[in-house]
Amino acid sequence: MAVLLAIALAACVLAPESTDRPPQFVVVSFDGAGDAIDLNEWIAAGDRLDARFTFFLSGVYLLAGDQSFRYVPPRHAKGASDIGFAIKPDESDVRAGLRDLVAALNDADARGHEIGSHFNGHFCGRRPGAVGVWGPKDWKKELDQFDSLVRDVALNNAIDADLHIRPVVGTRTPCLEGNLPLLRTVLAERGMRYDASLAGYSGRWPWRDGVWVFPIPLIPVDGESFTTLASDYNFYLNQTGATDADATEAPALAAQTYQSLRAYFDTSYAGDRAPMSIAYHFEDWNHGAYRDALLHLLLDVCGRSDVRCTTYRGLANWLER
Repeated sequence: MAVLLAIALAACVLAPESTDRPPQFVVVSFDGAGDAIDLNEWIAAGDRLDARFTFFLSGVYLLAGDQSFRYVPPRHAKGASDIGFAIKPDESDVRAGLRDLVAALNDADARGHEIGSHFNGHFCGRRPGAVGVWGPKDWKKELDQFDSLVRDVALNNAIDADLHIRPVVGTRTPCLEGNLPLLRTVLAERGMRYDASLAGYSGRWPWRDGVWVFPIPLIPVDGESFTTLASDYNFYLNQTGATDADATEAPALAAQTYQSLRAYFDTSYAGDRAPMSIAYHFEDWNHGAYRDALLHLLLDVCGRSDVRCTTYRGLANWLER
């Protein structure tokens, strides 16, 4: 995942409205969110840990590959996607996987998790037509396509499985790329509430720029002199060059990741309680080291009375109370 360090428009940093200490919000999100098995595992983890997550769904995961022509992306040919289409589970057909995914998304929503938009074809990097050069018409078209893929999943794939989730109110761009101030204008015009694509700001309360801006921070890496995004992929990139190390190294990698995330929590918790934002994927990079580190953190902190392990929607609700 390439990371674009964007500069926010001039905006005031929010301070808590009362003199009382605000709760410490811990917002964990997952990009892509197109695999029913992983989705169900994190739903179960949320139940165990008293945590709710934001799942940023890539709309193409709701479309079987033989129906790819139904997706018409901006600046690309009909049926193009850099991440493919619906995931086919082992020893199953793609439509069985789609039915399972729809059921898992419905279950997640019913249990208080959030489904957000990760847009669709994941066109990032420097290739022609990537999201970095998209204008308002492109973003509007892609959002329209996302809405259509969500609304028409049963019709598009000839399956008996409808999505019954709350309206999507927030987004994260592919690879955190794109003209984010321009995108936020588009989101505000559509009545959406937030974007969670801005990378690199640390220790700040969210602010408004048409919609809420929920940044992913840079945090110190335990035992090192550098920082990284609070993201599993970025730990994977910095620790082992985005290549899986030997399985014997996984415990040490998990421990370093946990200590880094825990220090991030402790700093926020002891300070002004700026919300934490942690961006993950449905991946087992380095033999599950980053999953284990995150579960360790959530087990430690989510049970506290003044900590809320919640969604971006839940954080927006609190800010707007």
